[in-house]
Amino acid sequence: MDTFGEAYKTLNTKQKQAVDAIEGPVMVIAGPGTGKTQVLSLRIANILTKTDTPPDGILCLTFTNAGVKAMRERLMRYIGPAALRVKVNTFHSFALSLIEEFYHALDYDMVPMLLEDTSTVALFDELLHMREWHHVRPRSNPSMYFRDLKSLISTLKRDRITPAAFIESIEREMETLRNDPASISSRGETKGQIKKDVEKKLESFERSLEAGAFYALYEEVKNERGLIDYNDVLEHLVKLVEVSDDVRDTIRERYLYVLVDEHQDSSGIQNEFLRLVWADTEQPNLFVVGDDRQLIYGFGGASLSHFEAFTRGFGEVALITLTENYRSTQTVLDMAEALLQSDMAEGKLTGNTLEAHSLKLVEASYPRDEIILAGLFMQEKIAAGTDSNDCAILVPKNRQVKSAMQTLRDMGLPVAASTTLQLFELPEAQSLLNVLRVVANPFDSVSLVHSLLDPLSSIPPLIAHRFLSAHKKPTLETLLQSEDEPVHKWAMSISVWLSVAQTTDAYGLIQHIAEDCFLVAEAGDDVVRRRVEIVRTFLHLALSQSERGTKVTVSDFLSFIARLEEYNEDIPLAVFGAGHGIKVLTLHGSKGLEFDAVWIAHMDERSLMGSKRQAFALPEDLLKEEALHDESVKKRELYVAITRAKRFCTISSARHSYSGADQVLASVVSALPSELFEKSTAEESEALILSTAPRLYIDAVPPEKTETHDVLQELVREEYAKRRVSVTMLNNFFECTWKWYFRNLLQLPEPENESLHVGTVVHGAIEAVLKNGVVGLEETIETLALREARYDEVHASRLVAQATPIVNSWIKTTLPDIVAPYSTERALSYVDPDFAHLTLFGKIDLVEEIITDEVRVTDWKTGSTKTKADIEKVDEEGRMSAYLRQLAMYSYLLQGMTRDNTSVSESRLVFLEAKAGDKNAIVSRRIAGEEVAKLRQDIRDYDELAKTGAWMARPCRAKLYREGDVCEYCAMAHKYGVLQRISE
Repeated sequence: MDTFGEAYKTLNTKQKQAVDAIEGPVMVIAGPGTGKTQVLSLRIANILTKTDTPPDGILCLTFTNAGVKAMRERLMRYIGPAALRVKVNTFHSFALSLIEEFYHALDYDMVPMLLEDTSTVALFDELLHMREWHHVRPRSNPSMYFRDLKSLISTLKRDRITPAAFIESIEREMETLRNDPASISSRGETKGQIKKDVEKKLESFERSLEAGAFYALYEEVKNERGLIDYNDVLEHLVKLVEVSDDVRDTIRERYLYVLVDEHQDSSGIQNEFLRLVWADTEQPNLFVVGDDRQLIYGFGGASLSHFEAFTRGFGEVALITLTENYRSTQTVLDMAEALLQSDMAEGKLTGNTLEAHSLKLVEASYPRDEIILAGLFMQEKIAAGTDSNDCAILVPKNRQVKSAMQTLRDMGLPVAASTTLQLFELPEAQSLLNVLRVVANPFDSVSLVHSLLDPLSSIPPLIAHRFLSAHKKPTLETLLQSEDEPVHKWAMSISVWLSVAQTTDAYGLIQHIAEDCFLVAEAGDDVVRRRVEIVRTFLHLALSQSERGTKVTVSDFLSFIARLEEYNEDIPLAVFGAGHGIKVLTLHGSKGLEFDAVWIAHMDERSLMGSKRQAFALPEDLLKEEALHDESVKKRELYVAITRAKRFCTISSARHSYSGADQVLASVVSALPSELFEKSTAEESEALILSTAPRLYIDAVPPEKTETHDVLQELVREEYAKRRVSVTMLNNFFECTWKWYFRNLLQLPEPENESLHVGTVVHGAIEAVLKNGVVGLEETIETLALREARYDEVHASRLVAQATPIVNSWIKTTLPDIVAPYSTERALSYVDPDFAHLTLFGKIDLVEEIITDEVRVTDWKTGSTKTKADIEKVDEEGRMSAYLRQLAMYSYLLQGMTRDNTSVSESRLVFLEAKAGDKNAIVSRRIAGEEVAKLRQDIRDYDELAKTGAWMARPCRAKLYREGDVCEYCAMAHKYGVLQRISE
């Protein structure tokens, strides 16, 4: 049977023209659903049929592994086993094969090793610790700029910009800014000084300069070690044909026909490779397929100018347009055409089916309501016979994917996990990691304590909480001696795993722990299945590490995992049946797919058009960045999303954000002709949900309050009065009562961080100066740093480098104004007759006796400054800010303890890291009776809420940085069973 001939007969006129255009450069503008994969595969079959070209003389380049797989499957159908000899590769895999073959032309002594993502994380981590970075590794969040650094380096390398060129360009831009008369203020108090906005821009360029230095170090270390990264692969591909005529000629002779799929996604460097090899060849047999409307990978270096340049760079190019769509209804295509027209294609997309369904534009009240409506719609379609695998919900942002998946699962709908489930975000994955940390270091009190609270231990929560309230920082020995059988049993399990760890690697230990406590049958089928997926993923990671040729201990494995977690490099969960169910994808992630029913959610202006602020300023003369988030790009993203739909397509937006702020429909959607849609309002959407399933408005499984909550409340009643009441405790309590419960009542040990270490060293050094003067200060700081770093000399040197300038600045700007006599680190303990069962406590950094009976109190603060407005802000309950409460506590304690006429005339917060000229460097005020009265009311409320148990119902007021985030302590309460059910 002539499979090729039969398939050829089904082609339309334009498709046949493309398949028959064997010779010379050809460009095919192929709209969505117009059969480009079919055209590419049949053209290869046609070449093999009509010429004597061997299969391995044909090169087909695409952009994804999925594209390679689809092409091979089609070729197998048309030409049989010969398809395996056709060179079908992604651009990167093709480049790697050439590098491996011709590495000597690149001056390598051996084949360079490709850095995979996890290895790149390890290298970045090493480099960030190799030097003292002032900008790219901020103390408060050392991993903050990791992704931005990776992105910047990728961008620069794609544009073939060296570290030296980047640094030179930044310096030139800064010099221009400084010398520009427009940068100087011409009026007011700042006349003659650099304008504030220019100053901020210069500061941003300083950060970029350091990023350039990091880029240079990164390249230097890579070259020394014979490593290449993902971006180097294409750079080396181009370099090969630039430096070696032999390599270029070999490629020309080896590949007589070259086909490129999704050519609109080609970056400048990929286009440069094609140009260098074939531009000076008469009528090169290049065949590229693409669509200017589907160019959505501008962040990868693609641009319309690169795509269009093909028509000018290879002589006379035959241009063929495919417009007959075999995927979507005409109503879908009409909407796509109304949104965006091609600048290169001839004619509009036309549908191949007479079927038609109305397109919907739905307004909801809130973003979650959109997903509920989408779920109801998909539920209806599935009930009517649509396969759940043929349904998709598309959203603009990755974080929206996760929340949408959760909402659909709460509705009981089948949801495809795909690669959206990430290992580190799953509580049970963290449970297993925590056990591994205990086994790696049984003296790690943080991990040991959390293992007791974790359901994995099978210790009833109340027993665990009682044990921890009685034992501060327990050791494994303490657990083994416990009379509580569940605690003792857990300690015995840990002891067994410690023994196992002595004789096996991380892979074997994970298996052992999983068999003992993780894969228990009584957990339920769904839970066991998820746990198997988690263990499976960890085993894959352990194997990937062991393939390096050395035994991977549990400590090695945890160090590897810690780096991935710190830099937010999460790992996709190795799920079973990952592709089954409704797909929830980003607009980008839907590229190349098709579905019977598509719901495009969160199409408000902010969600669709918003962009991430760039961390590093880039000079205009160096990078003429394409506007990655302008209207045309967003139109192309939406165009791709719309054209995924075969039959049903709905677009939705929310009237309000989760915080209640007003939202508007994205302008690119509101500009579409109104007659294209069947519209529904937020009121109609609410009525639909209420009439269908009103319980969908609340959690699928609401927290249960049971009689055992009374037992926990009793535990708190017994313990809370035993704890000294500090201002930190009160601040935690009124921010989140679960934060207070875990940190102040149970006093769980917490991981230390570098900011805390620096603050401790700075405070210790200042106290030493105030007591003994500046003599020997350098040695004092070194001693304090070494102690704080637990005698890790590398860590200690970083602490010294960070603390020293802070202390020196304090000596210069603040020390001269300190009035004697004074006392430092003054601890105050007071019992107020109105709260006689509570001990009130505080420690003041500095108390100065200004005049008789009047003192000034000062608290040293490391970190960023706060404005007076921040400090004096009152919340919706009428409570003071944490800073003002702290100052009020000092006055309250001093006046209460002295019981004489001593008063606090001035209370100060001194921000030790304030920049020169910052008016917020010192915030000073007199604490009045009003503030002390508010503080006493806070203490009274704290006492009443803790005593009555009402603290458990108090809403969390923690500041969250993103909609949908959960306070870490509330999450801990859920994870450890105290917000749902507490069993004896």
